[in-house]
Amino acid sequence: MINCFNPNCQVENPADQAICNACHWPLVKRYLWAVGSGALEFTGDRLVNERYQVLQPQLWLDTRPARSPLPLELAPELAEPYLTLSPFTTAIPQPFTYFTTATGAEVLLLEEIPVRLATPKDVAPTFFPTLTEAWATASALHQLTWLWQWARLWEPMAAARVSTTLLQGNLLRVDGADLRLLALQADTEPLTLQQLGDLWQPLLTTAQPALQAYLSPLITRLQGGAITAAALVYSLVRALETLCREEQRTAHWVTYSDQGPTRQRNEDACYPPSGTHQTVQVQASILTQPAPLVVVCDGIGGHQGGDVASKLAIDEVVGQLQTQLQTPDLSHDQLEAALKQAILAANQRISAENDQAQRQARDRMGTTLVLAVVYGARLYLAHLGDSRAYRIRPYSCRQLTLDDDVATREMRLGHNLYRDALLNPGAGSLVQALGMADSRHLHPTVQMHVLVEETLVLICSDGLSDNDLVERLWLQELAPLFAKPQQVPRFGQRLIQLANTHNGHDNVTVGLLYLSGQPSAKGPVLSPSLAIVDRPDTPIATAVVQPPPQITPAPKRGAWLWLMGALAVATLLGAVGIRFLRPATQAQAPEPASTPGERTTLSPSAPPPQPTGASTLEALAVGDVLQLQRLPDNSAAPTDALAITAEVPAAPPNPAVDQPKRSLPVGSQVEVVRRQKTPDNQLWVRLRVCTVPGEGSPVGETAPPAAVAAESTPTENLSFGGTSAQPGEEGWILDATLRQVSDRLQADSANPPCP
Repeated sequence: MINCFNPNCQVENPADQAICNACHWPLVKRYLWAVGSGALEFTGDRLVNERYQVLQPQLWLDTRPARSPLPLELAPELAEPYLTLSPFTTAIPQPFTYFTTATGAEVLLLEEIPVRLATPKDVAPTFFPTLTEAWATASALHQLTWLWQWARLWEPMAAARVSTTLLQGNLLRVDGADLRLLALQADTEPLTLQQLGDLWQPLLTTAQPALQAYLSPLITRLQGGAITAAALVYSLVRALETLCREEQRTAHWVTYSDQGPTRQRNEDACYPPSGTHQTVQVQASILTQPAPLVVVCDGIGGHQGGDVASKLAIDEVVGQLQTQLQTPDLSHDQLEAALKQAILAANQRISAENDQAQRQARDRMGTTLVLAVVYGARLYLAHLGDSRAYRIRPYSCRQLTLDDDVATREMRLGHNLYRDALLNPGAGSLVQALGMADSRHLHPTVQMHVLVEETLVLICSDGLSDNDLVERLWLQELAPLFAKPQQVPRFGQRLIQLANTHNGHDNVTVGLLYLSGQPSAKGPVLSPSLAIVDRPDTPIATAVVQPPPQITPAPKRGAWLWLMGALAVATLLGAVGIRFLRPATQAQAPEPASTPGERTTLSPSAPPPQPTGASTLEALAVGDVLQLQRLPDNSAAPTDALAITAEVPAAPPNPAVDQPKRSLPVGSQVEVVRRQKTPDNQLWVRLRVCTVPGEGSPVGETAPPAAVAAESTPTENLSFGGTSAQPGEEGWILDATLRQVSDRLQADSANPPCP
């Protein structure tokens, strides 16, 4: 039996049905692949844990899809490579749940596996073909796209110590243009690119004629160790640009934005304007009109200006991209750089508006953003925040973007399975959005997808995507569009109606793009010179764990709260301390060494921030919330004490003479409220005390002095005398000293220390 996903329907239905008997909603079938030492203990047609039906060895069916699996306290070690590689959403299956058998063996169940959903006519689900099975009959564009995806996985999977997977033909499956992995296999010894070249060599004989002159020297260089992984990816991207140049695709698209039944204003915005429907043929080498661009923004800030921020973002992004989208033969690098620059320019414009209006911290307006560009046979998706992009095919619906929120960060750092991370306080708080921070702190994600078959792309605000509504309704509501592509507007209007009916708590905006066209039977013959790449001009980054500068997480809905407290402590402990609770023999994937000039060209997502160590922080910004971790160096001067003063220092204060002093114990949490440079060119920072150890007191409450005395000793204080500071007090300290002794904190909406 299988549960209906309609929250108001409690009827159970036979697992071989597609539609619920009672409410006629689709029945979601989730097929899972079992890995681990206990995966083969279960055979035959049996039910495990009163939920999972074993269809065949390792292939299981979840018969209770409407129920969340039992939460785990920590992500199991077996799941860590999957979590680390989760930004590669189209290729890597995701951990669903984990348990141990009666014999103590481990079982990890994976979802998003390369299995075609069974229909009522099917006896059983079918696996997508292996790459070697599909290779000989595939088009040149299919073949080259698979090799590119294969190559770009090498370095991140080597860093996670699972690159052996890429040498196992039975684990490499193809779903249209997508290379998908059935499971990950741990490395037992270091592997080299020469082994990848040996595996590619037999493919050369059945490669399409247009590719053979290019692939032959490329594979020879691989086998001889004469090319790096970054150069290999770069070469394949250049070859894809050449092959896609004359490809033509037809795009039908529409946008709709609606206030929703419960909101007083619409803070969403879209481009083209709501209600616009267009159809155009696109070819990268000949652009008779601008390449299709669809943008969705979801404003943040309520009455403080979320609607203003979303409109500013649309105006700036469209203005920045107008020239590029009318320019033929743009390279991947040029188009990707243009998309990033447009997003960062929008951020600067919103930030400038905030600064001009003197908006600080929680009062700043902002917006999420997701966009799609159709450039011939290349589809580009870019996003920042939690507005999403989905790709729908007649047999599948897959989310292509990862939300920039705390839950996703926890997953990518390996702390929790995603479904478990969602249960934590503040899980939906954003860690990236336009208007939150200076552009140097933002890392928009840009993805390239090659269009080799009919594809439906949905970009939307969370008014539609909340509560898994897209996953629940795509089969019934969107799959039929493939038979009626001219009716894209009707399907878009239907999505607005469904969002208002089944969610209804927010504004809702959708952009729906139906993309059609098949690879050309005879394309250009690729030149052997494309294979001669010793080092790309701008190296390609395939690692996904290089940390960018952190920004302070902010909540997506309601008032702007600066999130700190319990989740901040839990996150730091999880990142730094919890790992030490595991057995000492546990193998951890090393962080890959970065290449000078490395960029995130083909990385599916911006890398997650890593816990900071004892090094000096980068420049501080107003609104940063910090925790004091250590004492200043012994060389620190006495004037580095925290001096609580009501006036901005006109000259460097002398705490020993004319400034009252307050001691801040190590572990105190403080918020940066102002920065000031004195006439002698020294930079000072004004702090607001949030909490001090032993109290946990929020601002506005005063802890008993005894608590301070019990927790703080003179050797633990960031001061050289004076009484202990209390929550809510403010004072000045030298910027250099503060950055040396503190770390930024992540946030928790449930327990903000500086509300």
